Amino acid sequence: MKAYINLEKASKDKLVSVAERLERSGITVKEALKLSDLDLRKSVGFKGKKTSFEGFKRNVKEIGLTLERKQGILKDALPKYAKIGYIGKGLNLAKVRLDKIIGLNVFFDIAKEVQNKFGLTVSESYNKTSNMLQIAKFDFNQLSKSEKIILEFFS
Repeated sequence: MKAYINLEKASKDKLVSVAERLERSGITVKEALKLSDLDLRKSVGFKGKKTSFEGFKRNVKEIGLTLERKQGILKDALPKYAKIGYIGKGLNLAKVRLDKIIGLNVFFDIAKEVQNKFGLTVSESYNKTSNMLQIAKFDFNQLSKSEKIILEFFS
């Protein structure tokens, strides 16, 4: 599996268009993978042939493979929304909807990284992550070097 950065532009565009199509339909990637072929076709309004639908399903699976792919797809999709007229709050709302559709939840991703880095339990990592984000909101320099590295990775 190639990293998102190493994919061709056409492949990135396919993944972005699949994410946009799911967003317009209001279906998350997890929901799309659970649906039967007939239900997915109806939900998305897919009218293509069987082979192109198989490619669509493959691309849906490809979206959720890694955190890096999810972030890359989001980064590439937002300029398209801005180009068609989304600005300000509308663009932020589109970003939130896309986050939900592709399964990107930054708080829980940071909490998992904190749990692995510091060897904490799940509830301890949630508390530490919450504290880190509160501190970073007001004074980023108060965080330790390892905490800064974790937060910089997700920003």
